[in-house]
Amino acid sequence: METPKTRVGEEILKSVFDQPVFMVYNRLHPIFSSLVTLAEYDEIGKAEGKSYFSEPLNQRIILKAMKLLIEDKIKLPYSEEEKKKYEDYREFFEGVTLRSGQLDEQIQTGQRPPNFVNSLAIIISQETTKLKGVENFGINMEGARKKIADYLPQLAQIDDGGILSEIKARLERPLIGQPQDK
Repeated sequence: METPKTRVGEEILKSVFDQPVFMVYNRLHPIFSSLVTLAEYDEIGKAEGKSYFSEPLNQRIILKAMKLLIEDKIKLPYSEEEKKKYEDYREFFEGVTLRSGQLDEQIQTGQRPPNFVNSLAIIISQETTKLKGVENFGINMEGARKKIADYLPQLAQIDDGGILSEIKARLERPLIGQPQDK
C-alpha cells in the first residue's frame, strides 16, 4: 500500500514531496504515498465500474492498516537531531488515530463517507496542518485523481495491458482471508 503503482502516481508524489513540510517531517512520506496508492486503486476500480473501497469491511481494514503504518513510522527510533520532532509526530499520530476512530464508528453505524479515500486524505492533511511550522497544508486529491484517471488509457497500452492487469488482479484479491469451502 506504500508505493504508487503507476508512473503518474510517482509524479504526484514527487510534486508533493518537494513541499517544505516533507523536508522537515520526512516520516510522512510513506503515509502520503499510501494515500496516492489508494487513489490509484480507487480510480482503476472506477474505470472498471467497481468500487473497491465502498464496502464497510474494506474501509475498516484500510483504516486499521493506515493506523498501523503511521504508528510504525512514528515509533521508529529517532536520531539525536530528530528527537525534538517526536512530540510533533506523536500529536499527529494521536490526532489521526482519534479522527480515524471516529470515521470507523461512522462506518460501523452505516454512515459511510461519499468518498472514503478523500475522507482519509482530508483527515491526514488536516492533522499535518497542525504540525509546528506547517500552515494550510492539503493535497489536491481531486487533481491527483484526475491525473490518474487520465493516465489509465495510456497504462492500458503499456506491455499490452500487463501492468494494468496485474494491478487489477491485486485489487480483486480479498483484503482478508475468506473462509474456505469444505
